[in-house]
Amino acid sequence: MKLFFLLAGVLFSVFANAQKQGQALVDSLLQEVPKAKADTATIKLYNRLSDLYIDIDQEKALQYAEMSLAKAKNINWKRGIASAMLALGNVNNFNGNPAKSIDYLKEAAAIFKEIDYKFGEAASVNALAKSYEALSNYPAAINYYLQALKIHESIPNNDLRIGMSLSGIANIYYYQKDYKKSLDYSFKALHKKELLKNKTSMANELYAIGDTYFEMGDSANAEKYNLQALELYKTLGNKMGQANVYSSLGKLFRKDHFKSLTFFAQAKKVYTDLNDDSPLLAKMQGQVAQVFLDMIKFGDTLSPASKKMFEIPSTRAGLLDAAEIYLKKAIAVSIEDEDKENEYIFSGSLAEVQALKNDYKNAYLNLGVYHHLQDSLYSQENKNKIAAVEGEREVAIRDKEIEINKLALSNQRKTQLALIGGLLLLSVIGLLLFWQSRTRKKTNTTLLKLNTELDEANKLKAKFFAILSHDFRGPVSRLVHFLHLQKEAASVWTAEQSAEHERKITESAESLLENMESMLTWSKGQMENFTPNMRTIAVSDLFSYLNNFFINTEPVQLVFNDPENLQVTTDENYLQTIMHNLTSNAIKALKNTSNASIVWVAKQEGGKTILSITDNGPGISSEQVKVLQDDKAPVNIKGGLGFHLIRDLAKAIQCNISLQQQPNTGTSFSLSI
Repeated sequence: MKLFFLLAGVLFSVFANAQKQGQALVDSLLQEVPKAKADTATIKLYNRLSDLYIDIDQEKALQYAEMSLAKAKNINWKRGIASAMLALGNVNNFNGNPAKSIDYLKEAAAIFKEIDYKFGEAASVNALAKSYEALSNYPAAINYYLQALKIHESIPNNDLRIGMSLSGIANIYYYQKDYKKSLDYSFKALHKKELLKNKTSMANELYAIGDTYFEMGDSANAEKYNLQALELYKTLGNKMGQANVYSSLGKLFRKDHFKSLTFFAQAKKVYTDLNDDSPLLAKMQGQVAQVFLDMIKFGDTLSPASKKMFEIPSTRAGLLDAAEIYLKKAIAVSIEDEDKENEYIFSGSLAEVQALKNDYKNAYLNLGVYHHLQDSLYSQENKNKIAAVEGEREVAIRDKEIEINKLALSNQRKTQLALIGGLLLLSVIGLLLFWQSRTRKKTNTTLLKLNTELDEANKLKAKFFAILSHDFRGPVSRLVHFLHLQKEAASVWTAEQSAEHERKITESAESLLENMESMLTWSKGQMENFTPNMRTIAVSDLFSYLNNFFINTEPVQLVFNDPENLQVTTDENYLQTIMHNLTSNAIKALKNTSNASIVWVAKQEGGKTILSITDNGPGISSEQVKVLQDDKAPVNIKGGLGFHLIRDLAKAIQCNISLQQQPNTGTSFSLSI
């Protein structure tokens, strides 16, 4: 069962200072009253004090509301009069006198509407909805809640007040036993209240959610949300809220008689402290009577000591008598308050008690009241009226949404045209930037390529002149030397000496020519656009070339082995130059070696043709090996062209060169093609 007075307590948070709550704020406002210089300021303080006292001391709440009304009427201040009437309506709602509040609230709503003060109008309409809710007039209640919600939604930054109206709508669905829809609205209301971190409103909503879960039979969630509400009420010092939660927990644990009566005892103490004649106390005792009824029907689990502690009868007859007294008082208070919901519930319980006492006549009469109220409260007609009221709101909302959508579509078209124009402009700018970027990229790529080529050309030039400085200077200087000798000493030479001298001149000239040819071949290999001329040639032709060129190499013996008559696909000039240089280097290395020999062998191995040259000389130096293996090795005077030339030409025709040597046992080079 939801208690309407709790929801009325939400109004406290509407007008209270957001920074202070509870007794601390009351004390600070009481200090401000004597200091107020204007009557309007005094009226405002009285109204705020009434709102604050509403869940602390209802008599004082009523007193300050009446003082505010009298002072406002005295100066004929309309807003003050309406605010005071709203305060009086809230106090009567909170005290369980909804019928008395209706006239106050209707007049307050009318005045607020007249002066166009939406906050006051919405608060008054919302309070009217609570009054009709308490009177079980649910169609009227939901109508006023929806009116209040509409006004609240028209006010910017109004989440808390929107939450109040959503809470009221949740209540109506609760009373109609549509608990799922009730929870939906309650959680929406809680979300709004949590946004503003208003603890009083949050506590009220948590309490309402716990009550709904109880009716749904979900005890775990009912206890969870009630305890959360209780914690907040304790933090706020809200005694009435604590009493309401204790009462709900007593109802929740009805099967555990001791626990249930413990919570009811706590609620009774708070209600009594606040107001001995409070109708809430009488209604709570009606719930205690229901516990007595359960003890009789399902077995008494209380010990004699517990019964003494709770001051309840120890016999079955005594429990029935006590239950009947409590229920009759609760029904009388509910009738006085026009609280049909509680009248309906307690009438059913009283009929059961009277039947157990064999008072069948009165049991029958109360059972008839029970069914009559049930039909009145939960009739299909009421449900249809509530559905119709909510349906009207939904239609109004849809109509408003249609108007908004039409306006949005119009604005959207204008925006689309502006966006299209902007996109076209951006596209043109983007294309220009893309073209500029691509042009710059091409230019940068070309410049990078040219810089790389220039760097390679500089390296090649340095290498070229280093080679020229050595390999051409030697042969030329020897040739010049021999020519000078021939000119200056020809007359004193014998025929044999002249022949020997001519032979040396011829050899120097041939060596020079050989180096020039090799240099030209190597230079062509370094040219950017020059590629080797690949064709198939017989290995025997290569060996024949070497044999003819080095025919006078005594005492070095040249041997050529090509048992399989192999062929290779390569550039003939490149390969000849490589083989020529390897042979020439080997001959030079063998000049001080006895029984000197050079052996060329051709064979097939792993799908490749292997041409190997082996000598029995002293081997080559580590510097020469480095030149052969490292492209960046420098050209030195002693090394000359040889291995640089061999390395670069082999690379050009994709010929792999490998070296095997043992100290003082000779050297072997293998060309894999």
